[in-house]
Amino acid sequence: MVKSALIHPTSPKEAGSLSDQCMTAPSPKKMKCQSKETNTSSGDKTFIQSMPSPKQERKTYNKKQYCLYCSKPYSKMARHLEFVHRNEVGVVKAVAFPKHSKERRVQLNLLRKRGNFAHNTDVVRQGHGEMIACYRPKNSQRANEFIHCIYCQGLYNKRSLWKHIKNCPLKPKNEDAQGRKRVRSLCALNTPVGLEVSKGFKKVLSFMNYDEVSRVVHTDRCIMQLGEHMFNRMGSDQGRLPH
Repeated sequence: MVKSALIHPTSPKEAGSLSDQCMTAPSPKKMKCQSKETNTSSGDKTFIQSMPSPKQERKTYNKKQYCLYCSKPYSKMARHLEFVHRNEVGVVKAVAFPKHSKERRVQLNLLRKRGNFAHNTDVVRQGHGEMIACYRPKNSQRANEFIHCIYCQGLYNKRSLWKHIKNCPLKPKNEDAQGRKRVRSLCALNTPVGLEVSKGFKKVLSFMNYDEVSRVVHTDRCIMQLGEHMFNRMGSDQGRLPH
């Protein structure tokens, strides 16, 4: 009788009751989780600053980079840092090296990357805006095609990231060689998604090959919360990490 009542309600009252059951609203906790997930899905509204195609032959300095100290974009960052923020520790360290030296160039590039990383992090958390990559693509590309380096915090295309990692000036000399997908996964965890997780759980996530599945995991607040909860319950059992 229960089955027949579900298929053919015998009265309008029963039909209304069944309709109410089917339209039951989700719990507040579930709705809260869904809303946060929507805010962190930034693949469609975030994009990478692309390279313009100027008609003039002379070199143009139109790439904007964000200052680490004042969070404003400038096309000539080295000059801005030396004249406006010359008393900052990082700038003092950079300008202490001779002009045109490799050491000076490396330190100034690091300050540029750290400033752009801070800006890119804000864009990811807000879910919209323009992200600054170390090398601008010729055509507009989606932000999820780029990943921050885990060492220097520069933003690179995920297909060529492993080439940069091999020669990154901030990479420890005793660092073990990693596979390409492993490198992508480690670097993908370097970009915040609005939810802080423990170092132990990050280590577990780093064993995932970077693909569409792991990208969804990294950017889904609910999945990350569940994973952190399960990790805290199971503890830091080293034997389970590769699984």
